[in-house]
Amino acid sequence: MQICTACGTRALSASAPCARCGGLSVVTAPETSAGWIGIRATFTCRGCGHRAPLDHLDIDGSVDCPYCGLSQRFEAVLWRPVLAALHALADLGASAEGRHPHAQISIASSNPHWPPKTPLISVEERHKGEDGVNQVLRAEASLGHPTCPRGHGPLRIEGGRETLCSCSACDFRARYPKAPDFFSPLSAILSNEGRTDLAPAKTVQHEGILSLTCPSCGAPLPATEGSRIVECSFCHLVSRLPGDTGKGKARSMPAPQLWWLAFSGPSLRRKELEKGPERDARSLEEAPLRKDTDPVGQGLKWAPILLFPSIALLLTGLVCLALWRTGMLG
Repeated sequence: MQICTACGTRALSASAPCARCGGLSVVTAPETSAGWIGIRATFTCRGCGHRAPLDHLDIDGSVDCPYCGLSQRFEAVLWRPVLAALHALADLGASAEGRHPHAQISIASSNPHWPPKTPLISVEERHKGEDGVNQVLRAEASLGHPTCPRGHGPLRIEGGRETLCSCSACDFRARYPKAPDFFSPLSAILSNEGRTDLAPAKTVQHEGILSLTCPSCGAPLPATEGSRIVECSFCHLVSRLPGDTGKGKARSMPAPQLWWLAFSGPSLRRKELEKGPERDARSLEEAPLRKDTDPVGQGLKWAPILLFPSIALLLTGLVCLALWRTGMLG
């Protein structure tokens, strides 16, 4: 699979600009056991009504709007159908039969994600919370592979208790916690909000003005527009804002960041396609029937047993008829 070198989004054409970032360079994604999905998500703020970025899998029941600063209820159940749709894309989007093909059933003619018509898909979920307020979660997603934020191509990813990412072309390293037991096929999450290796940015106060500096090189950090994560423009170190710095301080709504989800195993959508009426079953000659379930074989197996009583009755009748004619009966 070809992906954009800059953002990792699937590239359907090597000559066309990336559908997500406009990049013109493509590279081959490494083969992995899990399917990676790049996502940008938003929720509708109850206070200001804007679409606010949701840059990580927030399932603790509340979210903060970076524009108006309102802390509000957010039902985690909104994520489940969205994750199910993304799992289907990860499973079915790689090829006509997908990542986990069935040995005897083809879904090629009914696979909704093949051939891919566009690199990006949109998913929206609405849910009325316990307080009666409608909540909206939107996601723009694509198959792909995480790439170095400095534009060096695919990252090397190692799993375990934590997920470790590294770039072979530079010194970029990142560490992420294990995915929560919220959606079982979800095997890894890579988001800046969830990184466990980020140092807090340094705060410097001069003449009553509070400024932020990089904890590594001491350079001034750029405005974050409501985000809790900031990258140094000199040494490229990513750091986290301390405390409530930047909360509700954005002059305009910040754009959602790109983050990544890894899914393992067959999706629910695949199972539905394999069971549903639209499936394309392969020829029965490719899958020999078991003898103990063959109705024709079963009939032949029992035929001799059923034939013996019939022959015995016929012979008994012939003997009785012969004896009657010779006068030995009655």
